Amino acid sequence: MTDERHEKALEAAEWIEHEGGICPVAPDTVVDFKRRCDTEPDAIWRPEEFRAADLRWTHLGKNSDIIAYRVVPNHFTNGE
Repeated sequence: MTDERHEKALEAAEWIEHEGGICPVAPDTVVDFKRRCDTEPDAIWRPEEFRAADLRWTHLGKNSDIIAYRVVPNHFTNGE
């Protein structure tokens, strides 16, 4: 999958709200996520894609809280 197709697929992926609790997906699932930002209520901090197992899925009312996530489409390296 080309980078452009990957980006379009990611843009089409739906954001899923996360209100705390355990990791909502399989540990090896690659996700994109939004964190809370208490200085700008509508702002988000969104890093690159991460494996779900590498994230802290706590919900303590802090900037580190994951408030939404989406599953990243598979990224093929064979030119598809």
